[in-house]
Amino acid sequence: MWAAAPAWRTLVITATLLTAAAVALPLALGPVGRATPAGAPAPAPAAAPAPAPTLAEACALTLPAASTEFTAGSVVGFEPPAISLARIKTTEREWGGLIDPDYIDNPRVAVRLRDGAVQVFLEPKSIPVHVGDRVTVQNAFCNLNLPCDYVPPLITADLGPAPRSP
Repeated sequence: MWAAAPAWRTLVITATLLTAAAVALPLALGPVGRATPAGAPAPAPAAAPAPAPTLAEACALTLPAASTEFTAGSVVGFEPPAISLARIKTTEREWGGLIDPDYIDNPRVAVRLRDGAVQVFLEPKSIPVHVGDRVTVQNAFCNLNLPCDYVPPLITADLGPAPRSP
C-alpha cells in the first residue's frame, strides 16, 4: 500500500516534518516574552520536565485499611457546608489522598465523645441524626477500591436521644 499510494506517503512525510518543525521552533527561539539585550549571552535551555510521579509517589495516604470504632458520643451540632468543603481540601493535603467522591456532599456533624473531645464526623445519608442523639462513630480509613482515596470519619449508628440528666 505504501508504494502504491504516493499521496499517502507524501502526506505522512509532510505531517512528520511540520510536527518536528513546530516542536523545534519554540525551542530555538527561547522563552516567549523575554527579550535578550544585545551582547548578552543567550539563556540556558529549559530543563526537561520532571517525569510524572508514580502512584506511590503521588499518593501519600497512610490510613489503615479498615475502620476503627470509637466509643459512643452525642451530637452537639452541625457544621456549615462552606466550612465542610474548605475542610476537605485541607484534610486531603494533610492526609496525602483524596476524599472518596461518595462522601463529598454528606453533612458534617459535631460529636462530643465520652472523653469530652468534640470531633466532626460525616452523617451517612441513610442515618439522619439530630442534636442530642447518641451515636457510634468510626475513624477514617483507606478505600481499598480506590487506594489513593479515603473514607472520612463516619457516624455508624444512631442510638436515639441521649437520656436526660437528673
